[in-house]
Amino acid sequence: MSARKLAKTAYRALLIAFFALVIAHVALDLGHPVWWDFAPLVLAYAVLIVANRWGGAPDSARAARAPVEVEPPVTGRWIALNSPADHTPSHHTHAYGQTFAIDVVAEPEPGSRPPFRALWPVARRNADFPAHGAPLHAVADATVVRATDTARDHLRRGSLTVREGDRVHPGQVLAQVGNSGNSTEPHLHFQLMDGPDPDTARGIPFTWRAIGVPRNNEVFEVPARPVGARA
Repeated sequence: MSARKLAKTAYRALLIAFFALVIAHVALDLGHPVWWDFAPLVLAYAVLIVANRWGGAPDSARAARAPVEVEPPVTGRWIALNSPADHTPSHHTHAYGQTFAIDVVAEPEPGSRPPFRALWPVARRNADFPAHGAPLHAVADATVVRATDTARDHLRRGSLTVREGDRVHPGQVLAQVGNSGNSTEPHLHFQLMDGPDPDTARGIPFTWRAIGVPRNNEVFEVPARPVGARA
């Protein structure tokens, strides 16, 4: 295990220990001082500081490099959010290879995406948003190194058409868009990394062929094209 991976694992273990101590202190009325419960939390952040200073700065951006040109992962009319064209890191962190990540939401026609309401409805169904269930396409010739669609929902559950080890080609449908993570609505989160492990990978800048990198709230449209077709 690399030093960077070990640091991430230790960080998570210490966070779990912190929450476990707090819960145990409240539930069991332990006699030790409350500040003891925060010792794992302090150690967790100490691990990150040490790892960043002497371990090759795992959450920092890689040295500047030319963007990698790939095909867009979607077709149709979409809107860009949290775009690296406006600032990097685009999601306010270099962690997990997100330096140059982008989010996109589908809006096939102007106004077809449900608007945000401050009071009602409090929540909407995933199916109310046109991004949910939209096809996700391969962006380059590549080999699948990890694929899972059992969670509800990351990719839409049960929608994967490929397995680990499969070779894929530009335009090939891989799965359908779902809704997960730090999300306010079904959308596609897209990023390129220099390795398959988010704990140790760094983000790579990208550009979509014939599209570029759309800015925040920019509408862009991608025509459908045959699987494997070349520009």
